[in-house]
Amino acid sequence: MIAVSTWMSPLVTAVVSLFVGIFITLRARRRPTTVVIAGIAVASAFYNFFRTLFAWDPELLLIKVGWAGAILLIPLLAEFPDAILDDRWARPRTRRLAWVAAAWFLAQLHGDGMFLPTLEDMGGNRIALAGPWMPLYAGVMAVLLVRLGYRLVREWWSGADEMRRRRVEFILLGEVFYCLCALHDMLLRHQLFWVFPFPIVDWAALAFMFIVLYATMRYRLLDLDVVLSIGVFYSLLTVGTAVVYNGVETLLESLLERNLGMQAWWAALLPALVVAVSFGPLQKLIHWLIDRLFLPAGLRERELFRGPNFQYLVLDRRVAELKALRDDLDQVISRLEAPAPPPEGS
Repeated sequence: MIAVSTWMSPLVTAVVSLFVGIFITLRARRRPTTVVIAGIAVASAFYNFFRTLFAWDPELLLIKVGWAGAILLIPLLAEFPDAILDDRWARPRTRRLAWVAAAWFLAQLHGDGMFLPTLEDMGGNRIALAGPWMPLYAGVMAVLLVRLGYRLVREWWSGADEMRRRRVEFILLGEVFYCLCALHDMLLRHQLFWVFPFPIVDWAALAFMFIVLYATMRYRLLDLDVVLSIGVFYSLLTVGTAVVYNGVETLLESLLERNLGMQAWWAALLPALVVAVSFGPLQKLIHWLIDRLFLPAGLRERELFRGPNFQYLVLDRRVAELKALRDDLDQVISRLEAPAPPPEGS
């Protein structure tokens, strides 16, 4: 029997990464930031898809094919700091070196340079052990990650734009988690040290995908309309409402059945009636929580974001309240149009 943990985690990561990659490719403007993030998402989906297949059918060929996605991270990570921080491509020399390194490691997948020909049994999990060229790959990735970390820390230390600094913090969090997971997997494949008897780098990829989505929605890592135009914000609202609805309904059904022995059809209807009556307040509460996550402090307290009933205000001729909402909207637009302050030292 195959343990669920060995295939479920890479499968979920592959699905989420593929969604992020397609989402950005179809909806975002083509520029360095979006291309690099979409590339990382697609590479993650490719790698974790073959990790899932390997969990069901442990063949070394599947690991080698899937590792093409991991190797393609070399040129993507070489582009990452320039793309994310400055929305530009890396220098031509850096790009050429990264692609040459990636091509060389891809060629090593054909033989035994990256992986030994036999699989190691780790208590029900089959592991492909590192070949003689794997330490060199780890060294190249370490250089790229240190370079990325240095650029991010420098930006965080010297940046004057608070929103930009928060965005950098989230990316740094993702990089630190990725480094820890990748280090664990390298030590595991070299049979030096491990906590889990299976690779866990897919956890880092999944965390990074969620960080990208969160930072996108809150800190404009991508264009904000990329997210809002297809309703991700309101999808969260819908999912949150559904979770609360199901929780209240299940709780009330359990209480009625356990304490009163009510199992008739009308007893099952009572929880739904309770949720229907409280739907408006619940929706406002969930909307408020989402606003706390995604809107800056200077905006989320404005009446404009509290779901005003425009039909009622118009029909009841509430001119003063409509003007107040118009003023709120003007201030929000002015804030969005204001240029970001230049970084310190520029």
